[in-house]
Amino acid sequence: MKFKQSDAQNQRIERMTTSHLVVGIDMAKETHVAQATNFQGIVVSNRHLSFSNSIEGFEKLNRWMTELQQKHRIKKLIIGMEPTGHYWFNLANWLADKELHVVMVNPATTKRNKENRDNSPSKNDPKDALVIADSVSLGFYYEYTRQSVVFQRLRTIMSDREFWVSNSVRLQNRIIRWLDIRFPEYPSVFKDWTCKRLLATLKTFPCPQDLETYAIPDVISAWRTHMQRAGGSTGMKKAAQLIAHAKRSVGDRTAVEESKADLIRLIEEYERVTTMLEQIEKDIESLLSEIPMAQQLRILRTYPGDHFIREHVTYCRRCIRKGYHSILHQFTLIHQCPFHPKSKLYDYCPKCLKLIPYRLSDDCTGFQCKCGNRLYDELLSFKRWREHKPKISSPLVNRWIQLDENERAELKSFIFIRELDLDKVPNLMEYLISSLENNTPLVNVKRHIIKTHSNLYKQK
Repeated sequence: MKFKQSDAQNQRIERMTTSHLVVGIDMAKETHVAQATNFQGIVVSNRHLSFSNSIEGFEKLNRWMTELQQKHRIKKLIIGMEPTGHYWFNLANWLADKELHVVMVNPATTKRNKENRDNSPSKNDPKDALVIADSVSLGFYYEYTRQSVVFQRLRTIMSDREFWVSNSVRLQNRIIRWLDIRFPEYPSVFKDWTCKRLLATLKTFPCPQDLETYAIPDVISAWRTHMQRAGGSTGMKKAAQLIAHAKRSVGDRTAVEESKADLIRLIEEYERVTTMLEQIEKDIESLLSEIPMAQQLRILRTYPGDHFIREHVTYCRRCIRKGYHSILHQFTLIHQCPFHPKSKLYDYCPKCLKLIPYRLSDDCTGFQCKCGNRLYDELLSFKRWREHKPKISSPLVNRWIQLDENERAELKSFIFIRELDLDKVPNLMEYLISSLENNTPLVNVKRHIIKTHSNLYKQK
C-alpha cells in the first residue's frame, strides 16, 4: 500500500514488519533501562534490562539485543529513546557508529501514552521504556541523523556563546541596577552605560560624593588613565554635566565602600565576559570559513539585524522529494532552484499553507510544520540521500559562487538600507553581477535613493 508524502506516520507504521525487534530505552544520568517488543507490541524479554552509562553498559545492551534477535529469529532492529537533556548523546552516537537504526520519541508522546498499558498514571523506568517501544511500533518517532563534524563544532561553540551572552546580560542588569540606586542621574549624561567614558568614570569615581570635590580638569585627567581621547569639547561638556548632577544627586549614600567593591567585581567580570565573547566571535568567523558556501553568502553588508538568509524554510519541491535541501534555497537573492532553474521555490507548508521556521535544534524537528506535516520523505535511505549529489545548473548562481577576491571586496562596499526587503527585489543578483562586470545596469530593477547620514558607514 502506498501513501502520500504527507502521511509520514502511516509510512512508518507500514515499515514495521514481522522481522522487527523494537527496543525502547528510558534515558537517565547514570543507569538506563531497556524493554523489547515485537512489531505487534508483545513483550519478548523476560524482564527489563538496566545498564550503566559506560562502554561496559553499552556493550551489555548490544549483547542483550543480539541474544533476543537470535532467540526469536528476528533480523531487523529499531531502537527508540527520548532525547532527555544531554544524557542520550553518547548512547545514540555509539549505536549509530554500530550502524544500528536509532530513532527519537518525543517525551510528550511518552507522557500522553503511559496509561495505555495498565490504565494507571504511575511512572517508573521499565514502564517508560515499554511506552517508548510502543510509540515506535505506532510510528510516533523521528529519525536520528548525525551532523557533519564542522556543524557539530559550530553547534557547540554557538551553545557556548549563548551561555556567555546570558551571563553578560545578567551582569549588565546588575550594573544598571547599581546605577539606579547609587547614581540615578547617570543616564542624563551618558545614554549608553557601556561607553568607554562612563566605564572610566565608574572605575575612578562611581558615587556622586566622589565627584563633588573634583574640578573639570581633574575629571578629564582621571579619564586619561582608562582612555586615550578623554578631553576635547565633548569631554569638557560631559565632565561639567557629571559634576553638576553629582552635586544634586538623590542616590543612596549608605554602605558606600561595600557598594563600590560590588561594582568593581561586576565591571571586572563584565569586561572578562566581553573579551571572551569577542574571542568566540573570532572563532566562529574562522569556523565559518570551513563551511561550504558560507563566505559567498556573507559577502554583502547591511545594517545590523538584517541578513541574506530567509527566516522561514524555502524549498524546491523536486529537491525536497529526494530528501535534499541546500543553504542556497534560503538565500534571499535566489528565487528559482539553483539545481532546477525552471522550478519555483516555495516557502509554505503544502498541507496548512503556513510558514515553517528555518531552524534546527534539540527541541524541534527540522523541515516539519507545526501541523505535523514533513516536507521530505523520511523513509528515504541514508545511502540514497548520500548518493544524491545535484549540480548547480543556474549560470547566474555559478557566476556568484565563482566571484574572485576583488569582486567580493567590491561587493562588501555595497550597503543595503534596513527598510529594503531584498527578497522582493527582482533580478537583484543579476543586477549586482552586472555592476561588477561594468555592464549596463538592468532597467527593470527599482533604484532606491537614500540620503547619507552620520551612521551610514558605522558598520562592523
